[in-house]
Amino acid sequence: MADIAVIGLGRLGLPLALALARAGFQVEGVEKDTARFRILTGGKSPIPEPGVQDLIVSHKLTLLPRASMASAPVVFIAVNTPQASVEAMSSPLDLADVREAYQEVKAPQRIVAVSSTMPIGGCRQINENLIGFVYNPQFIALGRAIHNLSEPDFCLIGASDRMMGNEIKAIWTHVTNGRPPILMTSIPDAEIAKLTLNMYLTMKISFSSYLTLLCLARGGNVSEVMRVLLSDGRVDPSYLYPGLGYGGACFPKDLHSLTHIENPMPEHLKRLPLAIQVTDEHILVKLHEAVVNYHLEPVSILGLSYKPGVPYTEMSKGLRLAELLSKWHLGSPSSFTRVVRCWDPMAKPEFPEGVLSGSLEECLTGARLAVITTPWPEFEQAPWHLMAEPNVLDCWGMLQSTQGLHYTRFGDTFREVYV
Repeated sequence: MADIAVIGLGRLGLPLALALARAGFQVEGVEKDTARFRILTGGKSPIPEPGVQDLIVSHKLTLLPRASMASAPVVFIAVNTPQASVEAMSSPLDLADVREAYQEVKAPQRIVAVSSTMPIGGCRQINENLIGFVYNPQFIALGRAIHNLSEPDFCLIGASDRMMGNEIKAIWTHVTNGRPPILMTSIPDAEIAKLTLNMYLTMKISFSSYLTLLCLARGGNVSEVMRVLLSDGRVDPSYLYPGLGYGGACFPKDLHSLTHIENPMPEHLKRLPLAIQVTDEHILVKLHEAVVNYHLEPVSILGLSYKPGVPYTEMSKGLRLAELLSKWHLGSPSSFTRVVRCWDPMAKPEFPEGVLSGSLEECLTGARLAVITTPWPEFEQAPWHLMAEPNVLDCWGMLQSTQGLHYTRFGDTFREVYV
């Protein structure tokens, strides 16, 4: 019999199952999506996460198409909890898949741990009295999921039953070789901690965006202002870097949860997450204005994934900029291909023919403006000489060598030499 079952083999669940298998546990992996299940049974990874394919080959999972078929005494639920539709007013996140999985696997003497991100109060919507229920959220970054699960900064376990909490604690002590602290809390505390930790990180990113917007509005250089701030020992530099804000699926979803908490919830407690969201949206507005004000075409957009190292484009500023620029010329659909070219090392979204270039060289050839929207290392040595005019708008300040370029760092409004 298997030791552990993992329900949902997506971006979280598959790395989780494989990290547990690598630690020596016999793991059942449950995936009800038929296309994903077919890929897995063929020995392939359905997600482009580094390290996952190698672990699929070296550590076999017992694959099951339905949660009800799982026999393990410990079950981790790692299905998606997307933002709910407007009609689903009971929760800011759609908990239907969590609820379905829980109903299929709950049983006397079985420990069920939910690792899916839950809204505040969400666990009680699944199990009203929280008996036999553990909330064990994970803190992974896509592109580093296996590493984050095997060597986390800490593990968080919310449990109403200490014995069950200790069972989950023993699993993570084994997986991590006892290195990180394992924090045991109540389930409500774990729900709040998970969401607000991510809100804190987005707050720091949003502060960087605020500095960019302030410098654009008042004639400053964001790179210089940030250099001054980071010279103060009280300022932690992590997540403080002027750029285009945050993207992906997790941060926006967690902020959404904190702005849609059910009553009783004072409205003023929703203002901070709302302000973060507004600032992030406004950075895209100012970027679009900056690009349009060049009055140059074609524009090469370098970077469509929301961060380097992943192919995912959720809330990607590069992708959204391309969509905005497609409306720059009203009228014929061909205006998109005339104005915009895009390239990304991994992300390949659907675009009209001719917009998504086959190579970095093709994307830059003949361009009059290049905009770096994702700081992929490939762009450091880009063939700028292929451009018709070497105008480069660097949204992340990543280029070390700018010789021969008409270079602008987004958020820097002037250059002065101090002697």
